[in-house]
Amino acid sequence: VAVACGLAHSAALTDAGVLYTWGKQRDAKTSTPNAVSADLPDVHGDALAPTQVVVASVDLVDVACSNFHIVALDSSGGCHVAGLERGSRRAVHAPRPLRLPGNAPVLSIASGIDAVAVATADAVYAPDLSPGL
Repeated sequence: VAVACGLAHSAALTDAGVLYTWGKQRDAKTSTPNAVSADLPDVHGDALAPTQVVVASVDLVDVACSNFHIVALDSSGGCHVAGLERGSRRAVHAPRPLRLPGNAPVLSIASGIDAVAVATADAVYAPDLSPGL
């Protein structure tokens, strides 16, 4: 259904709503995990084959990648984000719900180099993916 590419990682979403990711898994300077999912196999710092990422109890319908994040949209309008927190460079491995003002359902998602955008019926948000996501 969807394919997205980040700086050194990629994601694919099947028509059954199954999310797969692969790509760079570690910071080259520190050898610490920096990927979108700790569940991915680490082969000399890379996940060479697509590996399923489980987002608890939701049906995924879209995916987008920024340089260091993956954002997944579920069928009820919820967004789930994983990746590096800016500033701290702490990796958020398991996708977390993205909190928006008013908890409005998200209709679409998009991404850029270091940002994501989410659209509701009334607004477009470019959430800060800093600590706490």
